[in-house]
Amino acid sequence: MKQIKTYIMALAGTCILGSCSDFLDVTPQGELTTDLYFSQEERINEAVSRVYSSINWRFFRLGTMYFTTHEFPSDDVRMNMADANFLTAYNFQYDPNNVYVERLWERWYQYINDCNQVLELTKDYDDETAALYNAQARFFRAYWHFDLMNVFGEVVLRDHVPAENEYNIPKSSEEDIYRLVISDLEYAIEHLPTRQEWGEENLGRVTKGTAKGILAKVYLYRQDYENAYKYANEVVNVDHEYSLDPDYRNLFSIQGKYSSESMMPGHYIYQNIEGRLRNPYVEFQGIPGSGLGSAYFVPSDEFVSAYEEGDPRKEATIFEKGETIEGYTGEITWLEEKDEAGNVVSEFNYANKKVIWPATQWPDNDFFKQELNLPFLRFADILLVTQLYDQPHAP
Repeated sequence: MKQIKTYIMALAGTCILGSCSDFLDVTPQGELTTDLYFSQEERINEAVSRVYSSINWRFFRLGTMYFTTHEFPSDDVRMNMADANFLTAYNFQYDPNNVYVERLWERWYQYINDCNQVLELTKDYDDETAALYNAQARFFRAYWHFDLMNVFGEVVLRDHVPAENEYNIPKSSEEDIYRLVISDLEYAIEHLPTRQEWGEENLGRVTKGTAKGILAKVYLYRQDYENAYKYANEVVNVDHEYSLDPDYRNLFSIQGKYSSESMMPGHYIYQNIEGRLRNPYVEFQGIPGSGLGSAYFVPSDEFVSAYEEGDPRKEATIFEKGETIEGYTGEITWLEEKDEAGNVVSEFNYANKKVIWPATQWPDNDFFKQELNLPFLRFADILLVTQLYDQPHAP
């Protein structure tokens, strides 16, 4: 096994300590060179960056996949889009031809393959740098396998870069998938730095606490409450790597992407790809009928009424009909559904305030371009896990 950094320094020192005449500069076949190591490490860095790009929403289709499988099949949303693929998910109808679900399956396995590419590139190295690369790749490999299981149940296990003849692979049992997920997260916990150790220049990278938090959720989903509490408790009461944001609304602001509460920040940005210049996270939401966001779905009446009186999270989350947007001078209209006679039979009264910010913060004065972020894991999630466990029996 080789080491990335050690041999780079040793080889670089050869010309410093010895003669570097022309005939000595000839490199024998098969000898490891500094250029080769730097080139390989550059490739690995690029591969790791690609792994992180999985939480950087760059195009509209990713919104169709994510929201169809993660938001629409819930009581929290009300649909405002007569798209058959959206509606089958919203109505809990089985449709084997739902293209958005099919795309998610394909895309998530592309993400897993990106992780395996990193592990393939580093397989001949055993130093700390390689372990750090591997820890990030294995974290995301665990995350996407876990998410696939939550959507589909039994799925295909991918723990290596497939050979050309590996196709039509049968599904694995959930137990086998969980075994890989837990192993990958345990490795990540061992080798990832904390948020503080990463430093400000690496904000956004997954950390030791991120891996512990996801592992706590994995055990929670398995109804292994003792281990769920164990890892959640370490995050909350032992490591002190994260904390609640004192301003709940700030957590979802442009400035709050790297809040002390955000354990796995998303990277929603807008990019001009094939003529599209919109943040898909923002585009799918907004105020129905106003032109501010496409508003394919909004908070449901049941969701809004579930807030207890005086809960400050409601004011930070729910934009109600009649409210205004700071700095916006246009008229805010709200969609109404009418019958053939023109009578209003239904109306929309709520929108997600987490994508509605002062107009002064809109790039190019464009609502769709807001560089907003949805954290994939929050400290509050893990704090809740500790509360769900029967405290008197905690280890």
